[in-house]
Amino acid sequence: MFEVVIVGSGPTSLYTIAALLDRPAGLSITVLEREEMSGTGMPFRPEETDSVLLANIASIEVPPICESLLDWITGLPDAVLSHLGISEDDLHERHFFPRILLGAYLRSQLGRLADLAEERGHRLHIYNSAPVVDVARVAGGYTVTALKEGELLSFSARSVVLATGHVWPEDDPEHGYYGSPWPSVKLHAIPATDIGILGSSLSGIDAALSIACAHGRFEEGGSRYVPGPEAEGLHITLMSRKGLLPEADFWCDLPYLPLEYATPERIEALQQRPEGYDTEDLFDLLREEITANDPEYAAAIDLPSLTLEHFADAYFAPRMGKDQFALAAANLEEVERNVNKRTTVPWRYAILRMHETLAPLLPGMSGHERQRFKTYLAPVFIDNYAAVPPQTIRRLLALARTGSLSVVSVEDDCEVLPPTGKEPTRLREEGGERRFDYFVDSRGQSTLPASALPFPTLLEQLQADPEAPLPVSPSFGLSGPDDTWRGLYCAGLPFVMHLFPFAQGITVSHEFGEVLAKGVDSDRRAHDELTDQAVA
Repeated sequence: MFEVVIVGSGPTSLYTIAALLDRPAGLSITVLEREEMSGTGMPFRPEETDSVLLANIASIEVPPICESLLDWITGLPDAVLSHLGISEDDLHERHFFPRILLGAYLRSQLGRLADLAEERGHRLHIYNSAPVVDVARVAGGYTVTALKEGELLSFSARSVVLATGHVWPEDDPEHGYYGSPWPSVKLHAIPATDIGILGSSLSGIDAALSIACAHGRFEEGGSRYVPGPEAEGLHITLMSRKGLLPEADFWCDLPYLPLEYATPERIEALQQRPEGYDTEDLFDLLREEITANDPEYAAAIDLPSLTLEHFADAYFAPRMGKDQFALAAANLEEVERNVNKRTTVPWRYAILRMHETLAPLLPGMSGHERQRFKTYLAPVFIDNYAAVPPQTIRRLLALARTGSLSVVSVEDDCEVLPPTGKEPTRLREEGGERRFDYFVDSRGQSTLPASALPFPTLLEQLQADPEAPLPVSPSFGLSGPDDTWRGLYCAGLPFVMHLFPFAQGITVSHEFGEVLAKGVDSDRRAHDELTDQAVA
C-alpha cells in the first residue's frame, strides 16, 4: 500500500482524508494527533470553548464531509439541542451554530471516514495523544517519529502532510497576561476588573464574551446581559488600530453568483501574462466589479477617482470616529431586515466574492507586491469577510448596555509592555500609556519563521533561512536545497500565511485538503510508474 502520514487531525486533515478516500484503493493513512481527542482542531474542542461562541460561518457554508452539518445536527436528540439553546426554528441552513457543536460534527465525521476507508479498500489508523517530535527525509520517503505513552514510535511514509494548526504565544496568567484568547475557557480565571483586549475582530469579541460568561449570563435570546453577584468592577476595553467593531454577517446568495468583470477568463489571462501582474491590476478588477454591482456606492465614495493607496481610507471613513455600539445596532437592524427580505447589499457582496477570486493570485506575486496588497487591499477584504454572526453582535450590545464594555482606537505603532511583577501590562503610545490589570492579545495568528518548525531533523535538512518563512510552494510542497524532494507538504497555517493571507476557517481547510490530496495522488502515481519501470 502507499503510505501517507498526516500530522494533526483538525479540519484540514479531515478534508484531506475525505479527498484521498475518493482515490483508487490502496492508501494506508496514519493520523498522528497530539491531543487526547482527535478530529476537532483547537477552536472546537468542548473542554476549551464556551457554548456562547459561534462558528463564524452559517451551516450552508460548511463543506460536507460524509454528510452536511445541518443533516447531522437535525439527527441529534432534542435534549442535546435544547441544552445548547437550539430550537427547531434554528434548524436551517443559514443558522450559525455553536463552535462546540461544529467540533462534535467534525469528530463524528472522522469516525465515518474510518468506516469509509475500509469500505473503499484503504486503511486509516488514528493515534491520539501522540505528539510528533521529529520528521526526517530518508531514502525512499520520510520517517515520522511520535511519542506515545512514553515510547517513541516510528512511521515510514512516501507522503507526509504537516497540518499542525495554530501556534500561540505563551501566557503569564500569574501576572494577568494572556498571549492569545485560546482556549477561551482559560479566560474564566480573569476576575471582574479592568481588562484590556487588543483586537476588536471576532477573536477579541469572543474573548470579551468568554470573560462576560464567567461573571454573568445572557438572557432573552442574547439581548440582555445579567451580571453575577461578583461582577462589580468588570470593565473590558476592546482596542484596535481603527477602533472599529466588525459588522454583522449579511444575507447573500449562496452559492455565490458569478462575478461580472473578474471572470475566470480574466483571472487566467492575468496569470498567463508574460510581464506578470501587480496590486494595481487587482485593484482595477475590484473597482470595476464594485462599480458594476453598486454604482450608487461607487459614486458615494468617489471610487472612479480613488487610487489604490486611498481606497481603504474611503471604505472605512463612514465608520471612523463614530459611536461603535450605535453603528453596530443600526447595522444589526439592517442585516435583520435584509434577512427577512432575502436581499443583499450589492457592494458588500461584490467585495466578498472578489476576495475569494483574487486570493489564488497572491502566491504568484512578488514579495513586494504581496506587501502592497496586505497594506492597501487586505484590510478591506478582511473587514468584509470577517463579519460576525448577528447573535454575537446582539450579545456584544447587551454587554455594552451594562457599561462593562468600551471600544477605543490605538496608534499603529503602539507597544505592548508585558507585566514585570511590579507593573501590570501596559500599552504604550506616543500620547501615554494604558494600564490593565489583565490583558489579552487577540490580534490573531502571525506568520512564523522557518526556525519555529518543531521538527529538528527536517529543519536541518531543509537548510532554510531560519528567519524567513518556510519555503512552501502554492501547492504546499516543501523542498530541500537540491529541489528534488517530493511528497512533503506543509499546510500549517502559521507557515503559509505569507502566501495565503486570507487563510482561516473551515472553507479554507476544505480548499487546502483538495490541493493536498492532489499532491499525494501525484506522488502515488509517480511511485507506481517507478515501480512498473523497475519490474519491466
